[in-house]
Amino acid sequence: MLSKKELTEIIRTIIKEVMPSLNKKPPKRPGTEPQLNQGVKIEQEHKSTYDLIKRYFIENKTMPPENTFYLSIAKDHIKEHPDYYSRLAKAGL
Repeated sequence: MLSKKELTEIIRTIIKEVMPSLNKKPPKRPGTEPQLNQGVKIEQEHKSTYDLIKRYFIENKTMPPENTFYLSIAKDHIKEHPDYYSRLAKAGL
């Protein structure tokens, strides 16, 4: 079992390596708060990806291969909408 201090350090390392933008405060823009709140709720669809990274890091003391991260996110999207990437292509994205 990891101590609270060890777990905190693991989470900080994950944030620094995977999400460097979280280390900086975003500029304040009027009206963005509701969008951020909505986005945080929606992006929880990637919890399995977060769990995968956390578990991998705890077991290996390193980040998973980059492709593993992208593969997990792609699976999250396909689980939500089986034709997710066809929809993006059709929308020109």
